[in-house]
Amino acid sequence: MGLGLASAEAPPSGAQLALVDPQDATPHIGAWKPPTEAELAELARAVKASDVTSPSIAADPGAPESPKAEASIKERLLRVARRMLAVPYRFGGTTLWGLDCSGFVQKTFAYLDLDLPRSAREQFREGAKVAKADLSPGDLVFFRTYAKYPSHVGIYLGDNRFVHASSRDRKVTIESLDTPYYVKRYLGDNRFIHASARDRKVTVESLDTPYYVKRYIGAKRLLLEENDIQN
Repeated sequence: MGLGLASAEAPPSGAQLALVDPQDATPHIGAWKPPTEAELAELARAVKASDVTSPSIAADPGAPESPKAEASIKERLLRVARRMLAVPYRFGGTTLWGLDCSGFVQKTFAYLDLDLPRSAREQFREGAKVAKADLSPGDLVFFRTYAKYPSHVGIYLGDNRFVHASSRDRKVTIESLDTPYYVKRYLGDNRFIHASARDRKVTVESLDTPYYVKRYIGAKRLLLEENDIQN
């Protein structure tokens, strides 16, 4: 849910919310340490093979997962999202000391230099609509919680699971799309990352590709030959 909306994600019937002031969601010193901006930026980086630690060198068991060489943009997005697990929920929050659902999504994508709008309602208007059966990791999943419009959003991980900033759990967490609460409120999903964005390079595509066939709306000629110019 986005900044300026009237209420947080509504809890399922009978659920009890933690008695935590949403304006004081910072945990006690020593109880939890948030990831740093530099750490998340490193996880989002498209590393080269030469940058990856040699497998012969033992890694610290408590260290975050090492980035894979030439990881796709989706893999890097999910690395960042997973590292943000346990970041506290905070209505209207935009920092690593507290995020709401759309703030979490916006911040995660921002590490990949992908700009998304601030609220779930605005994010729902962006991207390409995809069927629930065609969900792919990195897609956004939307829900109607306390309002008729999209008021909650998360990032799909695969295996029918998604990661989101939950007002019920008071933190970024992973849940199943099969959870009755979310099944009842599921609204749809949008895709922001496609093959060309994943590869992060200029590429050649066919106009016969089903994705582009479906979305083709027309063409314009900007480069004119001399005999195209009418006097």
